[in-house]
Amino acid sequence: VMQKTAPPLANGIAPEFELMTFEGTALRLSELRGKPIVLNFWASWCLPCREEAPYLQAAWEKYRAQGLMVIGVDYVDTEAEAKKYLAEFKITYPNGPDIGTRISKLYRITGVPETYFITREGKILSGMDAQSRAYGNWIGPIPPAALQARIEKLLASE
Repeated sequence: VMQKTAPPLANGIAPEFELMTFEGTALRLSELRGKPIVLNFWASWCLPCREEAPYLQAAWEKYRAQGLMVIGVDYVDTEAEAKKYLAEFKITYPNGPDIGTRISKLYRITGVPETYFITREGKILSGMDAQSRAYGNWIGPIPPAALQARIEKLLASE
């Protein structure tokens, strides 16, 4: 069943996860406390993901100096195709495969792309925007304005 409303995880503590990046670095959410995080679920075969890929990379380049982390979780994909996609979009933020779809299940994603916004204290960004969409989660390709609004909120939150 596709959820049309904000999913159950539009608030509260972001579930702990560990991601082994394609470069071989282990990223653990709890070790990233103090950094606001954009957590993006994507796949090389996902056409709408291609739409937002340049925006995510641009946001990373613009805000990383302010401490923002962007993390890509590659969903049901092959490593070769995933790496080709990352090279095509010149993506430099950390990405890794979601082995056994463990992370996707924790975050109850409805499909790809889907993005979560996690505060410095490891909580899902709370509240709703003017269009009554949860700040903490975006289902589908995120428009640049919505992405920027959420990042600005993340950076402003203590």
